[in-house]
Amino acid sequence: MPIVSDKIKSKVKRRREKKIAYKSRLPLTLVTAAIWGILISVVLFLDPSRSWALEIFLISLYLCLLLTISLFTKKVWQGLLWASATTLFLVLRYVGIGNLFNFFLIIGVVLVVEFRLLKRP
Repeated sequence: MPIVSDKIKSKVKRRREKKIAYKSRLPLTLVTAAIWGILISVVLFLDPSRSWALEIFLISLYLCLLLTISLFTKKVWQGLLWASATTLFLVLRYVGIGNLFNFFLIIGVVLVVEFRLLKRP
């Protein structure tokens, strides 16, 4: 019976972990694609004069950004942070007080919070 070295065992273990990670990301990818489809259909087919059109757009945009960023960075808190910042700025623009100063202020706060969370032991 041949003796399997530790390197081969570690390679096999890494391959199994990659397969498990791929399988666990597949449902999230499908949900993200579906929500992107909803956002595109909201933009193309929803009449903007309806009273609830803005809310549907902002909610679907928030979910799209949250899931997409979380999918790429593998960190849900990062997706939550950047999606919230983007949605907040769009709401401020809609209200009429979203300007370049507010944009840089929101980005600065998000970067400070992100660096603080990354440096946490």
